[in-house]
Amino acid sequence: MVCRSCGNSLKADARFCGRCGVSFGAPASVSASAVGHVAAAQGVTRTAAAPSGQLGRYQWMWPDVGTPESARYAVRQAFWGAIFVCGVTTLFAFIAMSASDPRLPVGPSALVDAAIFAVIAFGIWKESRVAAIAGLGVYVLEQLYMLSAPGQWGVGRFFVIVALICAFIGGIRGTFALHEFRSRGEI
Repeated sequence: MVCRSCGNSLKADARFCGRCGVSFGAPASVSASAVGHVAAAQGVTRTAAAPSGQLGRYQWMWPDVGTPESARYAVRQAFWGAIFVCGVTTLFAFIAMSASDPRLPVGPSALVDAAIFAVIAFGIWKESRVAAIAGLGVYVLEQLYMLSAPGQWGVGRFFVIVALICAFIGGIRGTFALHEFRSRGEI
């Protein structure tokens, strides 16, 4: 089946498009080919599904969660985001401990923050909705705290923050989609 709004390839029994969110009212008994013929008659163009490994233009920022595979991709993206935050925080904590420079924005207590993100990463790997929400919440609070210090604004830092927030939001969407797929018995 193909989404009548964006052309995304969907399962035959899909109730909504995971990419654009359009709801489908077609009964489950309608075959995918019949829906495709109706879409072609209405002037909706068909697009081939992207092979696995190829991402859409903004897939990294707002991943499609319409299939279990794509939802897992979003979850893994959030996992690697949490690992990145854990690693960078650990690195800066060790640098702060060895340099003893009061101008550094982190101190040895940042190792606790790194441990929290390690636990969050493990929870996201296990596809926990609570861990995904906690990852976004803790990261946003941490960044608000860090940005309140003078001299912490920068264009590069801003893009990293936005990319990681998008990864954590994608992880939330992915974990909730996987929960929905499990409740319907699709995985």
